[in-house]
Amino acid sequence: MTDIRPLDMGAPLPRGKVPAGTPSREEGGEVPGDTFTPGGGGKTRGKLSMAGFAGFQPPAREVLLSEVNDLLLGENRFAVEKKWEFPTGDWIYSSPAASDGMVFAGSRDKKIYAIDEVTGEKRWEFETNGLITSSPAVADGVLYCGSHDRHLYALDAAKGGVLWDFRAEGMVCSDPAVEGGKVFVGADDGYLYSLDAKSGERLWSYETGGNVESSPSVVDGIVYVGSNDGHLYALDAGTGKRKWDFPTGGRVYSSPCVAGGVAYVGSDDGKLYAVDTASGNRLWDFATKGPVKSSPVIAEGVVLFGSDDDRLYALDAATGKELWSYDTGRSVRSSPAVSEGTAYVGSYNGKVYAFNVKEGLRLWEYATGGGIETKPCVSGAMVYVGSNDGKVHALKDVFVHFKKKAEQGGEEGAPKEGPRIEKTDEWLIIDGVKIPVKSLVNLEAKYGEPLEALMGYLFPGGKA
Repeated sequence: MTDIRPLDMGAPLPRGKVPAGTPSREEGGEVPGDTFTPGGGGKTRGKLSMAGFAGFQPPAREVLLSEVNDLLLGENRFAVEKKWEFPTGDWIYSSPAASDGMVFAGSRDKKIYAIDEVTGEKRWEFETNGLITSSPAVADGVLYCGSHDRHLYALDAAKGGVLWDFRAEGMVCSDPAVEGGKVFVGADDGYLYSLDAKSGERLWSYETGGNVESSPSVVDGIVYVGSNDGHLYALDAGTGKRKWDFPTGGRVYSSPCVAGGVAYVGSDDGKLYAVDTASGNRLWDFATKGPVKSSPVIAEGVVLFGSDDDRLYALDAATGKELWSYDTGRSVRSSPAVSEGTAYVGSYNGKVYAFNVKEGLRLWEYATGGGIETKPCVSGAMVYVGSNDGKVHALKDVFVHFKKKAEQGGEEGAPKEGPRIEKTDEWLIIDGVKIPVKSLVNLEAKYGEPLEALMGYLFPGGKA
């Protein structure tokens, strides 16, 4: 288990080595890779490659990025850029969804909003008669979302008009899941409902012993959902017939994640459970020091989830062994989202974090004005998150943006190019983004190489 802390910037790095204990691409610290082309003093001309510094072996890019951002966190933040924020009338517990150039989110002000993904301007809004804590799901041009007014609404995603609505006998806090022409959603009346996605007609319902605030997952014809009666249920998606149920020691508010024949789910008893989907038997469990309301996610053989003990955890998905954890200082009820090896998660401390999945390196953090319970929505290099400051925040992961730019390249046969990198006495400028040189001088001393060359390595294909 690794308790993630900021990397030590004090000691110089011997050439060809990374600091002891720092993750690298090879066990033992020896990192293979290209070598830098020296940039000389001032501006570097031409493409910033890594052929010329004999004997110098750079650190893993994730390590260097983490070091850069440990220096820049604060007003000089670089790796994350706010593009816009959209104000609603109350706290946001509804996790955003992005589709067809729009971002959708609900609010405690009883409204569902459609926001232009580029400008942050409102496209449309729809008002219900209750608070909205359910998260929208978008499929085939239809937006589905529940409300505390006991209804599940199906709206035209383009214009916000009502296509149909279904009334349950309790508040609809569960996030709907759309699969195979059906919508599955839970309600505080204790039922899980299966509805026809086009008409809203009820196909079947299954009664549990408590409120169903957990959101269903549908995999291979089976619906998995938790209940406040403390059980995880596996039901036939076609008929609603129970296949099995698994008892925990507390309410199951967490939504199950199913992968590789295993269902992972958290419980208010403080544990994350791994359950065999064929038999319903427990494979392993992992105990935290607080209720687990966060919903787990699986990526690269790692299961990630948060706990009310203030930590984000990363476990080996096969064994349940802890790989790393990070203490945010406040409850982590936000469910992680993963894209291209990066995990994004919020905390009740008001911050959104980005971590490298495998090693747990903190890549960046961004402070909103309120606690975060929502799951971040990732779309390309953009991260959308709702906060208890009443706003939807649109954040650009600059590192992912530059990585994608380097991978895309130009016309067929043209070389792939990363960002333009320039250096003056005061600024390092990467595609127009200014970084104060004085914030990064320790990197030159540590690695013994010019900043522009280090940045050329960090952002492959960069030109000066």
